[in-house]
Amino acid sequence: MSNNFSTIFNRFGDFYRRSGLSLKSFIIANHTFNQNLKNKRFYIIFFYFLLPVFGSIFDVLISEPSYYSGKAYAVYQIHQSLNNTLQVWWMSIFGQLFIILIASDAISSEFEKGTILALKSRPISDVDIFLGKFIGITILSSILVIPGGFIIYLTQIWTYSPKNFWWVFWHSLDELIVCLLVVILGFMLLLSICFLFSSIFNKSLQATLVSLLVIFAVQLLSSVFSFSDNLMSKFNITRYLQHFLNPVLYNVNTITTSGSITNELIGFIALITILQFIAFWIFSKKEVHQ
Repeated sequence: MSNNFSTIFNRFGDFYRRSGLSLKSFIIANHTFNQNLKNKRFYIIFFYFLLPVFGSIFDVLISEPSYYSGKAYAVYQIHQSLNNTLQVWWMSIFGQLFIILIASDAISSEFEKGTILALKSRPISDVDIFLGKFIGITILSSILVIPGGFIIYLTQIWTYSPKNFWWVFWHSLDELIVCLLVVILGFMLLLSICFLFSSIFNKSLQATLVSLLVIFAVQLLSSVFSFSDNLMSKFNITRYLQHFLNPVLYNVNTITTSGSITNELIGFIALITILQFIAFWIFSKKEVHQ
């Protein structure tokens, strides 16, 4: 048995080394994460994402808990609150704008400041640099929503069903987790587009403006012309949220995924992967001028 496990781990290690990845990716990710934490704009963005959390806590403080509401009604209200937070706040135009501002200069700023020379002079591959930056900003974006999502979830349970707190908690926890994962995937699509333009342009301002223009223009066009089955509709974050969240929210049953939703999800992840591959290819081919 131990020999079998050793063989499996050795093969995984060979695959990991051949893929060009290493722990250096996570060193770059940690550096990117800490670098953004030092930026004042992150705290402005963080405050915006905390606004619905403050509102939910304030509701608990000023409202009387509803001791007589049924379990199903409580779950419905909790899901409605989550849906409002996700679509009206975190994935709204302003939420998307802030995510774009975090990610759009991830690569271009390194070229603009000349720090890419120091990175490339070290024994770090282009894969490590690119992937590390993407992982770091993805983790940073996740921190904006995961703690807040759980706080809103807990406060809403206490507001609508304090007597059945644990029953409601366990019977709607899967929906909360899926909702947060859906939002993070939406963020990853935005990050992938931003990384693409950040790899093309050497100036942060250019990368940011083009990212904003393309992302919002494509979403506007896909809404106006209703390209429901067109590739362009995949970039419409609002449509994406509605498509995946509606089957998840407003029910008290265990989540079941239909074939169409699963296929859409696979297609969405494939789109993120393709954008990342193109962005990395452009990044790896760029010349570094001293």
